[in-house]
Amino acid sequence: MVMHQMTVLFCFVIFVINVGVNATPTSLSGNYTFSGVFAFHSSDGTAKQDCGEIDTQNAILYFEAFRYAINYVNNLSISNYKIGYYAFDTCDSSRILKIITKEQCEQQVDRAIMALVGPSSSDAALEMSTIFNIWGINSISYSAASPLFDDRSQHTKFLRTVPSDSYQISAVIDIIRHFNWTYVFALSSCSNFEQKVLNTFDERMLADKRCLARKSTLPCVRTDESYRRELSVLLKDNKARVVVLFTSKDDTIGLLKMAKKLNVPKGRFTWLGSTGWGNLDLKTYGLEDIARGAFTLVYPPTVAPPEDFKRHFFFTKSV
Repeated sequence: MVMHQMTVLFCFVIFVINVGVNATPTSLSGNYTFSGVFAFHSSDGTAKQDCGEIDTQNAILYFEAFRYAINYVNNLSISNYKIGYYAFDTCDSSRILKIITKEQCEQQVDRAIMALVGPSSSDAALEMSTIFNIWGINSISYSAASPLFDDRSQHTKFLRTVPSDSYQISAVIDIIRHFNWTYVFALSSCSNFEQKVLNTFDERMLADKRCLARKSTLPCVRTDESYRRELSVLLKDNKARVVVLFTSKDDTIGLLKMAKKLNVPKGRFTWLGSTGWGNLDLKTYGLEDIARGAFTLVYPPTVAPPEDFKRHFFFTKSV
């Protein structure tokens, strides 16, 4: 009965919406199976949320760490049992589940899932955690930082390897307090998670008796016009200097590209970027000039990666 339930649950996981040409998952056979969910591609920013550009900075690293860990355990040869996996591309969509028929499930699934690793976004992780919690199966996210997961009574089977954004909000306010900034703009992406962070930030600013001059949420469908509109509002306000961004990687890049396109003077804004920006290599996008002087937050590594993982990542051909 338990195995049947786990197999049925796996049917929910195995079909990922918006995988486009990446519908075939990468897999490794084993007696026990983990499902890995990664945003190898970004979303194209449209309402359909199809696959966009390849994410060259994060997803591949996350996937290789996932693959390395499984291979490492398998190579220990503790027993004759082996761990396998399925790895899927979400294309950075928050809508990653769809229901399939029993017949489709039986055609696709030949083993039960033991746990889920991923996804990256908090909205998608919340969706997965809700279902996995019902079935008593653990899900482990490598970057879902929403404060919603702080309530362990609601997410008893959810684990994560990053701190809650409750700490991130405190860090942002500490920086604002340190520089005595009293007139601040804040902008978020449209996900439920980032809007929740924005509203919590607003409440914390009020409690600190500081003025949040304007808060705004970007549309879910990304367009140059939406970035132009937000920047135009900022440019019209002569007192607007400090801009806090609780935005996704794609929205952060879109805003900075538009600022460059509009010839926003260097130093016009002091950007205060959340972890959605902190790990970006802006040289890749030619945006280091427009971002000069920004403050960004990053999660410091708690331990250095093992030397054999470095060899695996740089010298092993990916599957």
